[in-house]
Amino acid sequence: MNKRKKQQKETAIFMQTNEICWSCKGPLNEGFFCPTCGTLRRPFALSPFKFFALPFAFNLNLNTLEERYLDLQKQFHPDKFVTKTSQEQMNALSWGGFLNDSYNKLKKPVERACLLLAEQGIHDVLEEKPTPDMMMKQFELREQLEESEQLDDLLIEVQDDIANLESGLVESFDSSNFEKAKKQTLELQFLSKFTRDIKRKMRQLKTN
Repeated sequence: MNKRKKQQKETAIFMQTNEICWSCKGPLNEGFFCPTCGTLRRPFALSPFKFFALPFAFNLNLNTLEERYLDLQKQFHPDKFVTKTSQEQMNALSWGGFLNDSYNKLKKPVERACLLLAEQGIHDVLEEKPTPDMMMKQFELREQLEESEQLDDLLIEVQDDIANLESGLVESFDSSNFEKAKKQTLELQFLSKFTRDIKRKMRQLKTN
């Protein structure tokens, strides 16, 4: 079995369902298309991880994600449905939107972590207040940002912290320590935004 067919089979395995086709009323056993009439099925609730046939893990192979994104993009491209029914065209647009949204979430570490936590019933992580220790660290970093004009070292320090947090998230999810993963995700969100703040100030200093 070649690599492409293997990937499609893996996707099909993840998407097995007992629903019936909206067009021919035949059974839908696997995949995006009805095995009886070949029409594109209506969208249904599906985890982004399952959608891309990826393991529920923080440490994803981003090259595999990219490959499957491009493959699914071809399957749902509007040009393939110009002669189809309006229902099938709507289905393709919906699947295409879900494809883009899922891809963007999975490739971003903070959103990927939030998806994994949501699978464990832990929602609205980014709405929670930081711990006192985290608040103190945030205050100190913002103070450095305001007072310093030599920001290269600060950027390197924060990028190192981000790399350590991402490694820690791999360990936390692998060991099912979701409470720790929640705190790490909240901290990672702040540092990711703070990195953008540093780069913004660096650009401003260059133009002044």
